[in-house]
Amino acid sequence: MTPALNAGLFYGSGIFALGFVLGTVRELWLAPLFGRDAVVLFEGPLILLAAWFLAWWLIRGHGVAAFAGQRLVMGAVAFGLLMCGEAAVATFGYGRTLAMHLATYATTQGMLETMPQIAFALFPLLHLIRERFTA
Repeated sequence: MTPALNAGLFYGSGIFALGFVLGTVRELWLAPLFGRDAVVLFEGPLILLAAWFLAWWLIRGHGVAAFAGQRLVMGAVAFGLLMCGEAAVATFGYGRTLAMHLATYATTQGMLETMPQIAFALFPLLHLIRERFTA
C-alpha cells in the first residue's frame, strides 16, 4: 500500500470513530441538556481541530510525500471512507434507505454539514501548502 493510501485509511477511520463517539455523547447526554444545535456548534470545530492534527501526525508517521497528488489521495481516501461510514450508520443504525440518506445532502442542513467534511478532506493538501510557506 502506498503511504498516502494507508494514511488516508487511518485518517478517515480515526475521524469517523471520533465523530461516532462524540455523536453518541451528543445525542444521549449533551443535546437534552444544552440543545442539539448548541452542541453541534461546539462539536464541529472540535472534530476539525482533531482532524488537522491527526492529518499532520499521519503525514509524518506514514511518510506521505510532499506532492499535491499524494496529499489529495490521502484526503480523498479519508473522505470516501467517512462518507461510506456515514451511509452505513444511516442505513443500519437508523433504518434509512441509501436514497433517503443521499437525499439529506441536497438539503441546506446537509450541505452545511458536508462543508466541514470537505475541509477535512483538504487538510492533507493544506498541510503541504503550509509546509511550503513555512520552510
